[in-house]
Formats: sequence, structure tokens, C-alpha cells
Amino acid sequence: MKKRILNLIVTTFLLISLKGFSQSNALLAPRFETNGLSDISLQNNFNSFIAQTNSQFTKGQLAEFTGLGGTQRYFSNVWVSGAAMNPQGVTIGKPYVFNFDFKEHELYAQWKDTAIVVNSNYLKAFMLMENGQPHYFVREPAIHLTYFLESIGFDPELKTEPKVQLLKLRKVVLKKTNKNDYAATFSGDYSDKIVSEIEYYISQPDHKFSKIKLSKKAITAALPEYAQKFNEYFASNPDKLDDGNAVNLIKYLNQ
Repeated sequence: MKKRILNLIVTTFLLISLKGFSQSNALLAPRFETNGLSDISLQNNFNSFIAQTNSQFTKGQLAEFTGLGGTQRYFSNVWVSGAAMNPQGVTIGKPYVFNFDFKEHELYAQWKDTAIVVNSNYLKAFMLMENGQPHYFVREPAIHLTYFLESIGFDPELKTEPKVQLLKLRKVVLKKTNKNDYAATFSGDYSDKIVSEIEYYISQPDHKFSKIKLSKKAITAALPEYAQKFNEYFASNPDKLDDGNAVNLIKYLNQ
């Protein structure tokens, strides 16, 4: 996809109120405001923040992503509210909407009927909303230089750098169908399959990290210094550890 990268212009037109980042690059909760800007000002700021590209989306695809792979490939089936921050701390939020492609690891942004790819060179972190809950994505070069990882349980109310981060790396690949596979032959479906590969990491302030399975046993073994807190938390939270309940666990460890 042909890209034309515009020069980054640090502008004061759209400084959306944001608490900032912790030293670990975790994005704090943004307030979505446009400050009464005109359409021209919004468009200018949009172009100065991201890379203008020839959109891969037709006008018929701007409303939803189901036909492009849906949540098997993207963060959401539809455009969602969110915010994006560049390394200089300039952010954009409303009225722009976003989606993330886990196959290409690219953030897409839409304004009116234009959908473009955010230039990853100018992107420090971003946040996407799902069912009223924020999902924070950051870079951790010690784990991967270019991919974005979701910081599960990041607490925007923290005044200091989090002691523990649970980072989720999701990659999407196309798996070629084996034409001799019995199931494919039986169904007649020889199309490539979209497969998610998910890895979890525990990261601490010195950028020391360890790859883990998402389980009580694995996370306890990775953080032996928190044994007492784990015992306290799991005593009242006996459910199997998953993305949902890991949010509260990480917040508890960082108290």
C-alpha cells in the first residue's frame, strides 16, 4: 500500500487534556474534546499527526470490518472511540475514531469518510474503548521493537510508574489450508484461516520481563516477591485467570 508520509507538525490546535505517560510508556486516561475547532483545523491536525495513505477501505467498508476479517483480525468489528499519542505528547481523540489491525500491527483512524493508517514512527501509544472499558496499547522494545502490546490492568490513576505490568502481544497470521486435509475436503472450504497467536509477558520497571502462560501458577512463579498479595487476592477470587479478571489482579499488585 503506497504511503505518503507528511512532516510531523507539533501544533497547539488539538492538545487534548491528558495526564501523560508513566516512564513505562503507559497511556493515561484521555478526555475526549475538540475545543470547538473547525473542520479545517481538525483536518489539518489530523494530517500533521499521521501518515496520509491511499486508504485500503472502500466507502462501503468504512462502517464496519466484518467483511475484512472482523475481530479475528481487528480490535473491533466497528470503529471505536479512542486516543493516540505521538512521542512529543501530542494527542488526538474525538471526533476521530479508530481500529487496530493485529495482522499488520497498524492503527487505523477515521475522520468523516477518510480512513488512513497512523504512521507507527510517530505513534508512542494509543487507547481504544470497548463496552465502556479502555484498552491501553504500548511499545516495549525489550520484548518487540515494532509491535504494540496491550497493558492489561493499567491504572490511569497511578501517580507513579507501575511496579508490575501484564503485557499481551497478539499477532494474527493467515494459515494456509492443507488441500489434503480431511476436514477441508469434506467441507469444500479451502480458504486460508485467520489464526491469532497470543503471548503474555510480565514487565517490571527495570524493563526486566518474563514470558508466561496466563495462569495463577505461572504469574505467581514469575513474581515470587508478591506471594503474600497473590495469596490474599486469590483467596477471594478463585476463578480461573483470564484477561478480564487479570485487570483487577494487576491493579491490586500495584497498590
